Amino acid sequence: MKQLILIIVMLGSFNVALAGKEVGNGGASNPLGFLDIALSVVADIDAEPAKYPEITAGLLQGLIYTTKVLVSEDPLFVDYGLIHQQVVAINYQNPNRIILHRLSWLALSESEKKAISFHELLGLAGIESTGDYHVSSRYFASNNFDLFDCWLSDNTKINEFTLSDPKNSWSKAYLDTIVNGVIVERVFVAMGPGMLEPSAPTSDSSYIQINRMTKGATDWENVQTTTFFGDPKLPRRFQLELDKTPPYGNPLTLHCQAIN
Repeated sequence: MKQLILIIVMLGSFNVALAGKEVGNGGASNPLGFLDIALSVVADIDAEPAKYPEITAGLLQGLIYTTKVLVSEDPLFVDYGLIHQQVVAINYQNPNRIILHRLSWLALSESEKKAISFHELLGLAGIESTGDYHVSSRYFASNNFDLFDCWLSDNTKINEFTLSDPKNSWSKAYLDTIVNGVIVERVFVAMGPGMLEPSAPTSDSSYIQINRMTKGATDWENVQTTTFFGDPKLPRRFQLELDKTPPYGNPLTLHCQAIN
């Protein structure tokens, strides 16, 4: 029996059981500076109320002070359908809680933390949910944090997911092909900062890459790769392809379109 599992490394709003060590306190606590970040989001929304008619600064502030913030030392994962997703932050309702993965959160820039915090608070408010950024996408854009709707097709199945184009980190997706409970092939998609000029001191572009991988003796090994660079940013809409190379499965086509 063949099964496709999609693993996305990004962010999300889910209700799941958390495994691993947790630290944190409730109410107005400030683990990893979350309170400061969230209150700066409130100030931004208060400054442009017409841009965000779905939410008010007062409601956001009320959510912040009634939400318990926890920090997990272990990665956060959720399952829904065939998708297994690793996330930076996650929220629960009744009672309100937001959980942050320490290493992933600390790797983000301040603007990225603000955008993610806004999405999580909107999840608590019942305004957004998994893969739904119809309000926060405007805020992501204001913080120079692009979001893309992407779908990967192998001629037998289309898998849809969301990737971001952050400036200081990467979003990643893994599409695993499982036969009789064993992963036989993995497709790895990464989006984030890159360097068009190897001599550049810092990233000077954005890129997206698809890798077809097979299991080697000790780890996964690339068998096909294709990369597309934006100069300096990825276009609003683009497509990448990996041709069929025997014995490596069907051709793969990745379509992405900006949603903010």
